[in-house]
Amino acid sequence: MRTMEECRAEVFRRSEDRIRRRRQRRKRILAACIPLALCLTVLAAELPNMSAKREPSINETSGSAVCRIEVSGGSGQRSITDGQTLGELTEMLEGLTMSDADGSDYAQLPPAVDDAYTITMVTHAGQAAVYRLASDRLTDETAGKTVCLTEKQAQELLALLEPAQ
Repeated sequence: MRTMEECRAEVFRRSEDRIRRRRQRRKRILAACIPLALCLTVLAAELPNMSAKREPSINETSGSAVCRIEVSGGSGQRSITDGQTLGELTEMLEGLTMSDADGSDYAQLPPAVDDAYTITMVTHAGQAAVYRLASDRLTDETAGKTVCLTEKQAQELLALLEPAQ
C-alpha cells in the first residue's frame, strides 16, 4: 500500500499536469488570436482608403441626393419620387454616362428623329441634371456628353422610364 505522503505527491503531480495543460491551451489560443487581431486591424485601417479610391457619384459630388426625376416624352409627362425607382434610374444614368471616357466619338452624329425622352434629375438643393434619350443615344445635356447605348441598355432604361400599365 501507498503511504499518505505518496498519495499526496500523486495528487499534487496530477494537479500540476492539469495546470500545465491549461497554460499550454491558453498559449495556443493566444498565439492564434494575435495574428487574427492584427489582420483585422490592418483591414479596418484599409477600409476608409478603399472607399476613397472609388469614383464619387454625381449625388455625392453635389452634396445632395436626387429627390425627384421629371420625365417628358413617350406617354406624356410624369414625376418619379419613389425611392427605389429613383435609385435605379440614378445609378443607371450615372453608370451609362460615366462608362464612356469622353463621348467625343458620338459628338458628330446627326440628331435622332425618333420619339425622345427628356429626363431631369432634381436634387434637394434645387440643382438639375438633364439627360435626353433618343433612340439608342443618351445625351447628358448638363455635361455635353453623348453615348450610344446597346439595345439591351436602351430597353432597360425605357422600362424604368415607362411604368407598367
